[in-house]
Amino acid sequence: MALSLRIKYVIGAVLFLVAGTASLIREDPVLVVLPFVAILLPTIYEVCVYKTKWLFYGLIALLPLSTEINFTPSLGIDFPDEILMMLLTALFLIKVVYSPTLLPRSFINHPLILILLLHLIWVVITTIFSSDPLLSAKYLLAKTWFIVPFVILPYYFINSKTRLKLVSILLLTPMGFVVIQSLVRHAFFQFSFESVKEIYWPFFRNHVNFSAMLVCLLAALFTAYKLTPPHRYKNILLLGLVIGLTSVILAYSRGAWAALIIGIAASWLLRKRLIGWSISAAVICLISVGTWFVADNKYLDFSPDYNTTVFHKDINDHLQATVQFKDVSNAERFYRWIAGLNMIVDKPLTGFG
Repeated sequence: MALSLRIKYVIGAVLFLVAGTASLIREDPVLVVLPFVAILLPTIYEVCVYKTKWLFYGLIALLPLSTEINFTPSLGIDFPDEILMMLLTALFLIKVVYSPTLLPRSFINHPLILILLLHLIWVVITTIFSSDPLLSAKYLLAKTWFIVPFVILPYYFINSKTRLKLVSILLLTPMGFVVIQSLVRHAFFQFSFESVKEIYWPFFRNHVNFSAMLVCLLAALFTAYKLTPPHRYKNILLLGLVIGLTSVILAYSRGAWAALIIGIAASWLLRKRLIGWSISAAVICLISVGTWFVADNKYLDFSPDYNTTVFHKDINDHLQATVQFKDVSNAERFYRWIAGLNMIVDKPLTGFG
């Protein structure tokens, strides 16, 4: 055993010397990394093939800590979580090809999974008829490596209360770090509305992305608080809820505020078994309002004045502009929705891709 370990050290030292020499000769520092990659390859292989769950847990823990990297104006990824998502998707598809019965019929036949599969099939169809097939294909690929890690793999890796607790801890702990450091950074700007454009980088592109994820995780944190028996950990969870709510408020994202309120209402509707009726009513209202706006170009009556439709530096002015339809971001969304409805009229079946 000692001889085997000694041989490994010798091989590693020789590889490092060779790579270091080659790096100096070719003036390429990347070559120095190759020996470490070679030494780690067996471990990487074992983790990918036999301990895939650790890749999944690593992905969960890295979600709040990843950053967006753009290679070109139209091509970018979230690093490193999206790399892990691609790897997990590829490994899963290989395993399905090798063992087609890996997915049980009970899982595939679940109504939500069937709806998701139909949606994915329809995305394939719209990609074929797309006005920009390359862009649509990129969207299809990205959607695939989101669905596999976050819809299918949890069926295998979060199948007990113990693992659910583990995943919650892996997700909430790094997000707690991001929340606290952003609050500290925000404090140096007196928690101003204008500074939210800067304080969430590099973990989030902007305050909207940050608050959207935080609102979702507040639901998980509240569930953990409710299920935890009276203990000192319960007080820690309560403190986390207070800090999380404070961070959502100070993120100044109107969408997150609305999502929080709607989420609380949806929770009540679920308990009262009224969610189906509520969704139906909401869809009818949206279709009716959208139709009313498009008919006879009614939306032009609400066109904002370009002289006053600007980005505001004060939250009070921002909210007032929102109510008066003079906010630049609201105006942009408003006309995108109208454009979307008109596009449906032009290509009602396959759309534009």
